[in-house]
Amino acid sequence: MRIFIRRRITLEEILERIEKLRSIYGNIETVYKQALSSDTRLLEIYLEWKALRDALKEYEEDGETLYTIEQEVKPEIARRLFTKNMLKLLGEVRSSESISALASKVGRSVANVYRDLKFLESIRVVVLRREGKRLRPELLMRELVLQL
Repeated sequence: MRIFIRRRITLEEILERIEKLRSIYGNIETVYKQALSSDTRLLEIYLEWKALRDALKEYEEDGETLYTIEQEVKPEIARRLFTKNMLKLLGEVRSSESISALASKVGRSVANVYRDLKFLESIRVVVLRREGKRLRPELLMRELVLQL
């Protein structure tokens, strides 16, 4: 059994990935030319790089991107994701304006909700955005997939 998270990618991740590709391969045009000479591995790299550039452009125009990635989740992380409290938290995160508002919705202390949000942020399921003095949780995860 395998568990995957499908999630949006953040602007910071887009920039990191593009920079990593640039440092390894130089520029996208070079990768494209080499990919045309039947190097399928480079074709995959070119397609990812192009998708990242498109996502960056989309982010610049709309303030967000729909570009999603799939990441496998380790069993110990999955166990924590599937707890009653965590599922309730994930269900309410999308409509919350602050951590304290989210804590009220799920009937838990701000400290416990914050701790869980930091865990979710560490596995890139949630990002915490600073808005003035408060942190607003933003859900990146689109799907949690259980594959048998």
